[in-house]
Amino acid sequence: MRVSPIETPKRLSTEPLVAPRPSLSATAATAPLLTFVVDTTRHDAQGSHRSTQTVTRGPTRVRVGLPEGHQEWLFEQNRLYPDRVSGYLIDHDARQVRFYDETPLRNHLGVRGWMDVLTIRFDAGLLGALRQTGERRAFADATGSRFVGADGKGDGLVEVWWSDELLLPLSVTQRSAGSEVTSVVDRLTRGGDAIVLADPADRFPAYQQVDASDAGDH
Repeated sequence: MRVSPIETPKRLSTEPLVAPRPSLSATAATAPLLTFVVDTTRHDAQGSHRSTQTVTRGPTRVRVGLPEGHQEWLFEQNRLYPDRVSGYLIDHDARQVRFYDETPLRNHLGVRGWMDVLTIRFDAGLLGALRQTGERRAFADATGSRFVGADGKGDGLVEVWWSDELLLPLSVTQRSAGSEVTSVVDRLTRGGDAIVLADPADRFPAYQQVDASDAGDH
């Protein structure tokens, strides 16, 4: 009996199966220690929704406090592969620390690597497709440069205020499928409480330490 060979189907898209990790910028290793609030407002057909997150950003660790203080994230740069990232979700209600490696962070949060964490999930590589207006504005103790999309009516990035000095988007407005979302960095100060960047096991020794995959099983 003749058996036909197995053929691998051809891909119809030129897009990679997995989004590549963003390359580290030349200034990533010297990103300043900052504390700030990210204030996000979404406008859509159902109205407006606002949320805030408190961020302490160091060069190798970033802590994100979620609203009402029930949970917080601590993201950590991989020491051997600096473009990679892992994270801990600290659930104060459950008194549990859940460890996430890069794969679940990518799948569930869309965090592709360490650069995404440093820049609060804004891809600075997109600036090259925007038009720099030449406008500059002071944000707290930093200065931002304004970039705008080519088409002010379509979906995509509408406006970005970017700070090279801080390696941070100070304001981002984007539009998609009838909704418009604006995230603004507020109450920005240099420095921060180093305690919140410590190992979760040291900060919360009484909390249960689990792997995220195990926690999902329960």
